[in-house]
Amino acid sequence: MANTGLKDKLKQLSGSDMYPFHMPGHKRQGISDEDPCFMDITEIEGFDDLHYPKGILKDLEDRFSKMYGGAEVILSVNGSTAGNLACFFAAVRGGGQAVIARNCHKSVYNAATIRECGISYVYPKIEDGLFLGVDIDDIKDVIDNSGEKIDAVFITHPTYEGYLSDISGISKFCHSKGIALICDCAHGAHFGLDKSVPDNPISLGADAAVMSLHKTLPSLTQTACIAVSQNALFSSEEVRRYMHIFESSSPSYVLLSGIEECADRIEDMGQQAFEKYDKALDEIYDELLPLTGIRLLPFEGRDKGKLVFSAAGMDGKKLMDTLRGRFHLECEMWEGRYVLAMTGVCDTKEGLNRLKNALLSINDEIVNKDGNNLSLYADNDIFEDIYKRRHEVCLSMFETERRNKEKVELK
Repeated sequence: MANTGLKDKLKQLSGSDMYPFHMPGHKRQGISDEDPCFMDITEIEGFDDLHYPKGILKDLEDRFSKMYGGAEVILSVNGSTAGNLACFFAAVRGGGQAVIARNCHKSVYNAATIRECGISYVYPKIEDGLFLGVDIDDIKDVIDNSGEKIDAVFITHPTYEGYLSDISGISKFCHSKGIALICDCAHGAHFGLDKSVPDNPISLGADAAVMSLHKTLPSLTQTACIAVSQNALFSSEEVRRYMHIFESSSPSYVLLSGIEECADRIEDMGQQAFEKYDKALDEIYDELLPLTGIRLLPFEGRDKGKLVFSAAGMDGKKLMDTLRGRFHLECEMWEGRYVLAMTGVCDTKEGLNRLKNALLSINDEIVNKDGNNLSLYADNDIFEDIYKRRHEVCLSMFETERRNKEKVELK
């Protein structure tokens, strides 16, 4: 087993009964059996060019544009990472100023570093060790007290655990100040595709939304797109120009084909698939929320497809190991005392029922054993203590890259 290669291990996983409650959103369902070598080409005649799409790839972008309310869509085979970098450079001038939420993805921080710009931080609310949405009043305070001309605001919407921000209110305030709003919507590519899911940030006034198609939709890992509003305070041409810099000059046609298959499947599934998915989630919440041994995070103010739960007497790792070892369920991640299971429209009824029944079984064991009170979602004393200290910014991020460093204990 130790000498088994990657391909063999992938085949072994594919043939097992391990169910994926993690990205990618296709959940290993309906992926083509074609040898990828048959589709692996370069920009040859008749197959268009991702960096200058005018044919079949432009048609594919237009299909996603219709899904996202008419915004201009730019495809990415370098994930949301390249999209965040490109949007940052399009919206923030070199040496300019940006407001960044403290829970932004590392690609946003990397963009600020190599753009050599000034940063003001907005701190999302925090509860039980989880980042909630960004409060509009906090954004107003940061912008009004910055003393600088702010070019753009970057926030994560939704968060990893599915929390939402008031995009409509935030965008209106930002635009009243001539400031662009960019949403890292990596976990919200499904937003706006049906009334049962939250609205897409573009329809709520954001200038751009960067979305990982592979996280919650049936697309291959590393596929993403950028939706740029028709009313954006920066041009989509500028975003494309920076995508030429941050994205591979040899984009994979295997991945592009996967994006096309994603569009096909969304159109084929239609509203009925989202309705079935929404109903299945409601059943899970109805059965698990009243439990005393398992604590399921309510979905108010969140994307309900992110199932966040903890178990009395277990830390997150033990709970995740239990789900994997005993019930053959592989979840997205564990942290502190909770586990995150990512679901999507491609999840099967059988798979969702397996997770529900596993948690019901664990709950019964806990209650019958000792009836422990539920612990918090995370061991967060040190984390919250550090997070809540609003330290003065002494150096910009690009300046710290050039300084000597020393590792110290977090506490």
